[in-house]
Amino acid sequence: MEACREQGWNAIPEFSEADWRADVLAVQGGKRIAFEVQWSRQTYEETRLRQERYKASNVRGCWFFRIAPKEMSDYDKTLVADKETPAFKIFKDENSNILAQVGKVQMPLKALISNLLARKLKFCEHIRSAPKQKVTIIFFEMKCWKCGTLQYCYTVEPSLKSVCNCDFDVERSSWDDHDIDKHPGVYAAVQDFLQTEEGRQLKVGPVKKRYSRTVADSYLSHGCYYCDAIFGDFHLIEEKLYAFTGVYIIIDNALMPKPNLYGGFSVCFITSSFLYWDYTSVNVCCGRNFSARRFTASSR
Repeated sequence: MEACREQGWNAIPEFSEADWRADVLAVQGGKRIAFEVQWSRQTYEETRLRQERYKASNVRGCWFFRIAPKEMSDYDKTLVADKETPAFKIFKDENSNILAQVGKVQMPLKALISNLLARKLKFCEHIRSAPKQKVTIIFFEMKCWKCGTLQYCYTVEPSLKSVCNCDFDVERSSWDDHDIDKHPGVYAAVQDFLQTEEGRQLKVGPVKKRYSRTVADSYLSHGCYYCDAIFGDFHLIEEKLYAFTGVYIIIDNALMPKPNLYGGFSVCFITSSFLYWDYTSVNVCCGRNFSARRFTASSR
């Protein structure tokens, strides 16, 4: 209630009207928002029914769940964003203060309500990438499956920044021309680095169209520096994962992909804002039976 009043809203506790009652009803002019703090379990059907009653009375309902209905939760029990039924998970800390979970951020419930009423938080169906980005390109050593020669390949850590400065992972793709590793801006940064004194030590095959018997089609692919054999996207999954972690993550004989930071949201893909790059630093990391070199490229 204090958060509502600080934002210029009138807060009415336990307000009843027609066939609904709100824990707190916030009113400002003709706008009305019902805040519901749900400490006990409530079914998804009951939540939808109560939300429809609010909507019929021209009231926007906002929910705070200790235990959300399973239909509103992702596999890791985080709440899935829903424009029609705004909801957040709440819990108490060791001092009995009520905190709310917003993505990966925890904040006092009062701060969340203040941000909502001040319109500093809003639902977005897509994450928009920031116009300027900095990415890490990793060079890793591998052996050609055909000629057996050792050389280097590269991959990109897929974590980028949104326009609101949140981290998000770009979804990877295979057997096509759209993966971030194949983006013209990334490839240009790689070629620039390979012209430097340190880069000239690395033998990296070009990214170009090659025919794959696996998919019976041609696509942009990495390939051997010496014999130009295709390095298929499926084969490189393990190599790239090892470049990130130094270990393989295998579950039921299948590689576990890096989880998306924004389950429930559609992640945008790379745009033309990534066309211009320059490398800014070089770091070398080595592990057992593994050699990788990293440099950071930033858009300008």
